[in-house]
Amino acid sequence: MEETTASKTAPAPAEESPKPEKDSKPEETPNPEKDSRHSGRKLPPLVIKGVRGVCFFVLLGLMLFGLNHVYLPKNNTKENGMRNASAFSFYAEPANTIDTMIIGNSDAYSAFSPMEMWNAYGMTSYVSGQGHLIVPESYTVLEQVLQNQTPKVLVVETDTIFSKYTKQELEHKTAEVLLYRAYPLLQNHDRWKNMDIAEVFQLPDYHYRTYAKGQYMSCKVDPYKGDPKKKNKVIQNPEMDWPVKFYLNRIKEVCDEKGIKLILVRVPCLKTRSVDNQALIRRYADEIGVEFLDLDYENSPVNINWKTDTRDKGTHLNCYGAKKVSLYLGQYLMDHYGIVSRKDDASVASAWNKDYERYQEELEKQAKAEEQARVLANIGK
Repeated sequence: MEETTASKTAPAPAEESPKPEKDSKPEETPNPEKDSRHSGRKLPPLVIKGVRGVCFFVLLGLMLFGLNHVYLPKNNTKENGMRNASAFSFYAEPANTIDTMIIGNSDAYSAFSPMEMWNAYGMTSYVSGQGHLIVPESYTVLEQVLQNQTPKVLVVETDTIFSKYTKQELEHKTAEVLLYRAYPLLQNHDRWKNMDIAEVFQLPDYHYRTYAKGQYMSCKVDPYKGDPKKKNKVIQNPEMDWPVKFYLNRIKEVCDEKGIKLILVRVPCLKTRSVDNQALIRRYADEIGVEFLDLDYENSPVNINWKTDTRDKGTHLNCYGAKKVSLYLGQYLMDHYGIVSRKDDASVASAWNKDYERYQEELEKQAKAEEQARVLANIGK
């Protein structure tokens, strides 16, 4: 009986706790800081260098953008840093008042007289000409013209197609032109010599107008003494270099987009006259569907007299030759391209009539000076 009671009251044997496994480790408390340091992979060194390079060029671009504004000419004058100021005085013309825009090299600014076309026909035109201009540069000029003008007709003088540069020089010059267009700072970097602090914060305000509308006025007579009929530069298999053709095509595309009629014109010039080159231009004009008006051949309707109408022995026309070319072209554009007179437009006519008066005064002044020089030269003989 006692044994039975003892067995009933004896405590139950304690349960053994499970032994930890050999490989198990104590559970660690989560550490957010430690986790964040090791949650992502490190970027490869090449990617880091690439990101730094992109950041560098972005900052450089922003800096150049700001400096472009600082060094950009604030007025379209030579004193304000504008190169070839007369070629860019179209900036100061009231918006959409130029119906005929002419772009070319020295042949263009010597052979076209907007004031003669205004006086005879009431047509508004402008010559943007620069010495040794190349076609890619002509394209950038057109871009600038379209900022405040939408001409009805664009005349491209074709001597720019055959520049003095070799193919390699032309490609280098093209790159330079485009770079200067994108970053004017590179072309105007020396302007700081003549700048004042006020210009840094000014916006461009182009208000310089030239009464000659881009024409280079010269009444000087320096005749060609040879036989003009024998002047012909023979070119075997002439070709257009790729920058020339590419940017002529771009000019055509822009004209089509803006509804501008494009015409290629060759003006009289004995120095570069070439039947072969002119035939090439004619084929190209047919290819892109524009007209090529050739005025540089014997018995041309402009009837240039190479004893009286040139200022430098047949290379460029003087004011007398320019008047002949301008009167012919003006009438041709009115007859075939829909150009109309603006003489009844009071908002335009008043300023243009005053410009013509100044133009006439300058012509008379130059003609008198040339006559005096001839008299003195004859006395010396």
